[in-house]
Amino acid sequence: MCRKFTNTHSLSKIKNLSNSSRYRILLLTSAPILATLVILIAITLYWSFTYTWKNTLHDVSTRLKIAQKSLQLIEKTQVSSLSAITQSYNFQELLNHSTDETKVNKTLIKLQSTYNFDYIKFSYSSNSNDSISLGSHFDIFTLQQLKEIDPKLVSKAKIDIYNSDQVETKALILRTIAKVNSNDGDFIGYIEAGLVINNSINLVDKLRDLIYPPTSIGNSSVGTVTIFLGDLRISTNVPTPNSPNMDNTSRAIGTKASEQVTKEVLLLGKEWIGIAKVVGDRYITAYQPIRGADNTVIGMLYTGYSVWSFLRDYIISISIILITAVLLLFISTYFVIRESFAIFSPLEKIRDVVLKIRNGEHARIGELGLNNNHELSLLSNQFNQMLDELEERNAQISSLVSDLEIKVEERTARLKVKAKLLEQHIDLLNQTKNKLVSQEKFAALGILTAGIAHEINNPIAVILGNVELIKRSVSKKDVDIESEIQIIFSQIDRIKSIIYSLLQYSKSSSNSNYSSVIQDINPIVFESITLTNTGSNKKNIQFKVHCWATKKVLIDKNQLLQILINLELNAIDAMNHHGDILVSTHDVFDDNGEPTGVVVKVTDKGCGIDRRNINKIFDPFFTTKKEGTGLGLAICKDLVNQMDGKINVSINEQNETIFTVFLPLPLI
Repeated sequence: MCRKFTNTHSLSKIKNLSNSSRYRILLLTSAPILATLVILIAITLYWSFTYTWKNTLHDVSTRLKIAQKSLQLIEKTQVSSLSAITQSYNFQELLNHSTDETKVNKTLIKLQSTYNFDYIKFSYSSNSNDSISLGSHFDIFTLQQLKEIDPKLVSKAKIDIYNSDQVETKALILRTIAKVNSNDGDFIGYIEAGLVINNSINLVDKLRDLIYPPTSIGNSSVGTVTIFLGDLRISTNVPTPNSPNMDNTSRAIGTKASEQVTKEVLLLGKEWIGIAKVVGDRYITAYQPIRGADNTVIGMLYTGYSVWSFLRDYIISISIILITAVLLLFISTYFVIRESFAIFSPLEKIRDVVLKIRNGEHARIGELGLNNNHELSLLSNQFNQMLDELEERNAQISSLVSDLEIKVEERTARLKVKAKLLEQHIDLLNQTKNKLVSQEKFAALGILTAGIAHEINNPIAVILGNVELIKRSVSKKDVDIESEIQIIFSQIDRIKSIIYSLLQYSKSSSNSNYSSVIQDINPIVFESITLTNTGSNKKNIQFKVHCWATKKVLIDKNQLLQILINLELNAIDAMNHHGDILVSTHDVFDDNGEPTGVVVKVTDKGCGIDRRNINKIFDPFFTTKKEGTGLGLAICKDLVNQMDGKINVSINEQNETIFTVFLPLPLI
């Protein structure tokens, strides 16, 4: 009976756990840890593989460069060795007392082992301009060339091609040629030495031990180095298939590179870095072409190691990470469960009180059976205190609600009065704004009128002169006065054009109700030049106009005219009594070639704008002129904004000031 009761109680406890906050708290505390750990493991796996792979490719590429530098060092060593031989006293004495090449070469043969050469020979020559590649370089010798130098080199160069009856008889030679001069500095001939790369086991082993030391991957035999003649391995420490313990007889000499590597390196002359098939196995490899004296690709230099070496280290690292993560998961889960059960019971009691309060009952949290300094004990005390304060606040709120309604009504009445005053202030502000625009235009009219008065005097003087001529010619019936009359008419038309433009501009200043229409901006630009040109002529300033805009925009002519005149007058003021002002228009297109609007630019070569003030130039009342109001450019910006356009200023490398006005195309 006791056991049956215990089992029933346990089942009930489990059921209640799944339906209570305990289960949810346990889930909420454990799930983030588990999810975070899984995500971290996934990120670690991805990052470690990506980083390790990139680092591996960089590592094999770096080792290839070390191998290349080592070969270059061998080349320099051969050049230095030949130089030491040719400058030695014994060699010079031998040349002074003998002209027999055979005797000289017999002496040089004794030096082959001393300087690690496979052959060395000297030949007399009377022409120092022979087309011979001096210095050290790789070259390919045929069977006949090897026989002519030394028959022993034939057997050294011979390589049996793997899985074939063919034999490679050509040899890849690290060849060094130097000029030989006498003690007097006269050219005598050439000395040549070479190192046969075919079957050169010591060379590739030295390179391997240099770039793959025992501490790099754990074992110096893991890394391999190969030198190719064409696509044929002629010197390597890559083992043949099924030969894990490499010795001199199990090297993969005579095997060929993969087709992919051959095409990329030999045919295209590029480097190859990546996974490639090497003697039936996958290797992480790096290849680069070996070039001859004429820069043609004659072979390849390779370094790399088996993919399994990379995977083995990677699997070991990942295994350590996974084992550590699982251990951390078990440890953290244990502590979470242990600590969470310690707060389940108090939380359920707090939950019951909260439910009673929500239902409108009067309840308080009693003793939780915890230490007085425990967080939940402190929380329950603060919660009880909060409930007491809440009841007091509710009573206060009830008494304040009525007072608040009265105050809201009073504030509403005051806001209505304030709103009426604000409307009056806005109307006054708009009136003031219109007056400022008109005043700024009248100021421009004053400047223009002074120039126009001077401009009109010129055609009037011409008219008076021609009238005098007509008067004198009236008595002479045979004199033709038609040309003088035509001049008078042309000057009168000039005066009418200037006065008409001035009247149109002055009329717009008295009318603040603007109307926008779709129109061409180029005539407006020319009309602005007509007015401002009168003031520029007195300063010996010329306007250059380039109107290339073809699109029409929605604008108010008077507004645009005021903007252009203000910018042109500012440009005239900035000029130092001479120079050109460029006014240009052109269409604007977006990245897809669709037109978006037109641009007007006013460029002057004046005193320029201080770059510290360039951001303030459109601010109201900001000016650097002694008699300026600082409203001209601010009004221009406001007018451009009304036309949904943009205006800005910039300074180019020639210290030219450029004002740009962009006007968008109308929406259809």
